[in-house]
Amino acid sequence: MENSNFMPSSSGKNERKKRFFGRGGVKYALLELLTHGPMHGYQMIKALEEESGGIYVPSAGSVYPTLNMLEARKLIASEAAEGKKVYSLTESGRQFLNDMPIQELYGASAYRKELYRIEREGHGKEFKDELSELLLLIGKAEKATVGHPFHWERFRSALDQLKEQMNMIVDDLDRSRPTSRKTKNSL
Repeated sequence: MENSNFMPSSSGKNERKKRFFGRGGVKYALLELLTHGPMHGYQMIKALEEESGGIYVPSAGSVYPTLNMLEARKLIASEAAEGKKVYSLTESGRQFLNDMPIQELYGASAYRKELYRIEREGHGKEFKDELSELLLLIGKAEKATVGHPFHWERFRSALDQLKEQMNMIVDDLDRSRPTSRKTKNSL
C-alpha cells in the first residue's frame, strides 16, 4: 500500500501522500491476482505495478506481511518451488472474493476502479494501457507547470477542453439511453 507519510512537495512544504489503495485494499488486489494462477511475491509486486501503469509500486514491506496474513487466514496457500515461495488461492479465498464485488472491496481511488472495469468490461487491456499512459502524462505535465503560470493556464485549458469533450459524449449517450430502455422494456 502506498504509504501516507509526509513528503516534501514541489512547493517545499510537507504534504501527505495519498494512498493508492484504501485501508485493506492490497489484500483484495493480491487475492484477485491469484485468481489468474499461482505467483510468487515479486511477480505480484510487478503485476500490481504494471496494472497501475507504474503509478503504484508496492513495497515488499506491504506485500509480504499481507501475504502472511492471508495465508494465516487460509485464504491463500504457499509452497516452495525453485527456491521461491509460490502462493495460490484456496477455495476459502475464492469464496471470500465472491462474497462481495471486487470493485467495492478495493477501497481504491476512482482511477483504479475505472481501470479495473475497463479491462474486465470495457475496451480491454490495450485501452487501459493507453489511459494509464495518458494519466501519467497528465501528472507529469502538472508537475512541470509548477511555477510557470503561462504553461499552467495552457495545461488547465487543455484539461478543460478534454473534460468538455468527454462530458459531451456522455451526455449524448445519456440522452439516447431512455429510448433504448423503453424499447427493451416494451418487448
